[in-house]
Amino acid sequence: MVRLLIGMILLAASLEAAAYRSLHFKGGGVDLLPTGDFTAATLERVVGYEKPPFYRFWSSPEPIPEANVETYTQKLQDYYRSKGYYEAAIASERRGDALYFIIERGRPVTVASVSYDGPDYLEPLVGISEGERFDTERFKALKKRLRRELQHRGYARYDLKTKAYVDLEAYSVGLVVAAVPNARCRFGRIVFDAPEDVGEAVLRRLLTFEEGEWFDIGKIEASYLALGLPGFFDTILIEPDLTREGDEVPILISLRRGKSRHLKTGIGYDTDEGVRGSVNWRDTNVLGDLTAFETGLTASMLEYELFGRYYDPLVILPGGRVFTFEGDVRVGKQEYDEYGQERYAATFSFGCKPFAPGSSAGAMVEYSVVDNATSGLAGDNGFFWTPALFAEYSRDRRDDPLDARQGYLLQVRGEYSHPGFGSDLEFGRLFTDLRYIDTFGGVTAAAKLRGAFNSDRLPVFKRFFSGGSMTNRGYPYRRVGPKDPSGYALGGNSLMEGSVELRHAIYGDLGGVLFVDSTLLSLDPFAFDHDPWNSWGAGLRYKTPVGPLRIDVGFPIDDPEQTGYQLHISIGQVF
Repeated sequence: MVRLLIGMILLAASLEAAAYRSLHFKGGGVDLLPTGDFTAATLERVVGYEKPPFYRFWSSPEPIPEANVETYTQKLQDYYRSKGYYEAAIASERRGDALYFIIERGRPVTVASVSYDGPDYLEPLVGISEGERFDTERFKALKKRLRRELQHRGYARYDLKTKAYVDLEAYSVGLVVAAVPNARCRFGRIVFDAPEDVGEAVLRRLLTFEEGEWFDIGKIEASYLALGLPGFFDTILIEPDLTREGDEVPILISLRRGKSRHLKTGIGYDTDEGVRGSVNWRDTNVLGDLTAFETGLTASMLEYELFGRYYDPLVILPGGRVFTFEGDVRVGKQEYDEYGQERYAATFSFGCKPFAPGSSAGAMVEYSVVDNATSGLAGDNGFFWTPALFAEYSRDRRDDPLDARQGYLLQVRGEYSHPGFGSDLEFGRLFTDLRYIDTFGGVTAAAKLRGAFNSDRLPVFKRFFSGGSMTNRGYPYRRVGPKDPSGYALGGNSLMEGSVELRHAIYGDLGGVLFVDSTLLSLDPFAFDHDPWNSWGAGLRYKTPVGPLRIDVGFPIDDPEQTGYQLHISIGQVF
């Protein structure tokens, strides 16, 4: 028994000794720069090797058993073949307790010819030219692009063939692409399989297509998004019936209930507002038909706000017009360097499309108590009653609101208040926000342009401020622009702000960024009396489930009043 135990211990020790403690890639087949298809981080993902995230610096990767070496080798071989290197040489060796793969790519298989037969509007989407290295993934993506374009143009039924003929002796491949659209189709009858307490009228309002419209796969995808936004359904299935003949495509929509009541809490930190937290409770079907009610509290070191919100996706007004309705009530307090404010506000709005970005208009009432204003301008302190009308439009086409790599966001909002409404102030206000993001060659480029304008010189709590982690990163929070004699920012009645950013992966989930920010800010409405405040900088990004962790260091450009650097730490992209 003792000998058996000793034998088991020795066996376990020998197996542990045989395991590798780290993984490395060397050779001409590995990219030295942190970009491309053959970086060390990419190859780690190919074989399935995971390292602990950087913030768990005390942890070590799981040991790699000797038995995994053959599996890793096969995965690498398959990957290099998929990228056109059919004869890549992959060898492995032990160096101490480390596993090394030495990789040489060899001669690539290139595209010798591309034969296309089909409609002219599809040919530019082929995107593969003679002489290029053959990439299996790109070739598979080609078929997906062509299929989506046909379905976007109404061709629900089609014949599509893509073939690759590889000649390994010549290290070449011939591609054949043929597309034959059938008759153009329309959306046919829509049938719902949904919970009984959600009426069909509400569900039809959520869809972005109607019976009789031209078939478009993009509208089906948008409907998935719209149906998912309320958070009410766990399962959403929109199924076109392509088995029937004719030019109509019936649609079956199956919906299964999820949990309608949600309690969420969160805590975080950024260098602008310090520690911040939130708690909110939401019922996404409080009165049936996807009516929603939400209440909660958000707080930071500078402010807090209590809110309550009611939303009805289907309101029929006199005359038969159908709208959405939202009522929002908020109570809060802010303590900035420039002023303190107690705010009580209520907003009531009607929109044109439920749960999705679009247009809406309504009325808002706001009562503010402002004190300790540092600007020294008459009328900045006191009590302000400011009812107003507003209209807004939003269009969000980003692929991921938390960490977008492609797409754009457009938002426009106008507000108007007048003494005839009982307001203590008369003003018009315009807000615009445009963001564009694109990714090419492993680099994500993002640009943002924001504008805000008051029609008159308004008290400090209605002005615009810039500076901080989400605006001009070479300056402290809300400190861009003209100052009073004590050095406090005055804000502005006109603001134009732009940012350009380049992001690139460094290793795994860690990335780097370079940026330039610029701000125009003036106390005069619709006019600027100062050169722009500019800054540049660099930062790091680390992907987390709630968005990237950002660390940015910004430096002002040619500003004698602002020297040194600013460090910003927060969660979420600037764009």
